[in-house]
Amino acid sequence: MAEQYRIKGKIIDSRGTPVPEIKVKVYDNNGVFISDTVTDKKGMLDFECVVTPKSIKLVRDNRIVAVKDIADIMTDGILDLGDIVICMIPPAEWHLKGVITDKMSGEPLQGLTVELWDVDTSISGGPYYDPLGEGITDTTGKFSVWFDGMVFEREATWTGEQYPDVLIKVKNASGVVIHETEVDENVLGSAHICLPYCTHKGKEYAIEIDYVTVNINRVGPVDISDINASGLASYLGINGRPFGGNTTISGRIWGAKVDKWKLYYAEGFIDSGDSRLTGLGPSSPDPSGFTMIAQGTNKVWDGPVYKWNTSSLEGTYTAILVVWDQDGNEYHDNRTVFLHNTIITPPAQITFPAPGNTLSKSEITSVDIQGTASDDYFWAFVLHWAGPTQTELTGSGIAYPAAGNYTPVVSNVLGEWDITSKPEGPYVVRLAVHDRTILNDGGDTRTDWTWNTLYITA
Repeated sequence: MAEQYRIKGKIIDSRGTPVPEIKVKVYDNNGVFISDTVTDKKGMLDFECVVTPKSIKLVRDNRIVAVKDIADIMTDGILDLGDIVICMIPPAEWHLKGVITDKMSGEPLQGLTVELWDVDTSISGGPYYDPLGEGITDTTGKFSVWFDGMVFEREATWTGEQYPDVLIKVKNASGVVIHETEVDENVLGSAHICLPYCTHKGKEYAIEIDYVTVNINRVGPVDISDINASGLASYLGINGRPFGGNTTISGRIWGAKVDKWKLYYAEGFIDSGDSRLTGLGPSSPDPSGFTMIAQGTNKVWDGPVYKWNTSSLEGTYTAILVVWDQDGNEYHDNRTVFLHNTIITPPAQITFPAPGNTLSKSEITSVDIQGTASDDYFWAFVLHWAGPTQTELTGSGIAYPAAGNYTPVVSNVLGEWDITSKPEGPYVVRLAVHDRTILNDGGDTRTDWTWNTLYITA
């Protein structure tokens, strides 16, 4: 009959309060995981195992809070641990930090999750992992993780083999593991620099990653940070601007393992978790409701991906950039844009004076030019006149609202025209209405024109 070992004790915090739901993991002389239990409401643990125990780990919220050697306190097969005091925030004897950069460009990689795992051997002989902690890389690619000690000091197995003690996992924003590094006390790392009064140990590592970066960072001339959730842009001091015409999608398709990319669009808001984006392969048919704009195998670093002809589209659309690496992994980024490609509605109108009207200076000194200058995305209107001595409409403007005047005019006064000093003869009054659309990457402005011919007499 196998020998039975009984382990009992009580877990309390620094104030003597019992701590429930602490996972207690037991290991043998070779560091092999044997069994585990969880403390009850009174912080008590009491269980049996059939292999000689040597040490325990206490885990709370998926983090090791204490490691304790118990072999020397066993009496007649009973290990009475008594009261074990733990800090709810571990003393963090170890500090592992470093920097993560892109192998191709050397650029620091921001927003990656760095997880540390204590590597052990299970009773079946395979690897067994306990979480130590995690950190997020900052704008300079640096990360920092604190954890309790002893994991860098694991003894060799009974076969004499020395396994790495800690596994560093790096995950991207989608939670995909993009890099793994095993380290131990024999992996020196760089000199670890901390304040002189700190008593912890530490190591520092520089990690280079063949990282696949995929993002759309500009639409036309506009950075994505200046495009709101509705897809309207703030550009050149003007808010609420839609896009139209030929619009360049720019971004980053980068990484040594990039294999192929496709750029799609779809109507409406497409969430990054849309099921149609799951399980796509580089040779798969286009997802339902998606239209492919372009595809390629080239890499792009913060530059144009493709110029998207939006001229037949109106309303909310989403541009979707999908990239596959050489291992078949899929990455994508989505950007919602609002497209406005219809003509200005209602069109520019001058309703008074009517075409062909005669204005007599003996009867009036000025006239109110009336009409409509409006659009869903109205920007400004310009009202010009040209007379007998002018072949082009370059005379003084009757009315010229400052750019960015978002107040349209509908069936009302556009401007007052003083005619007292105007020579007799025919005149043309022209109205131009401009909207806010960023047309053809901002190189053009959508404008509607109208004009009336009038006559001034003495």
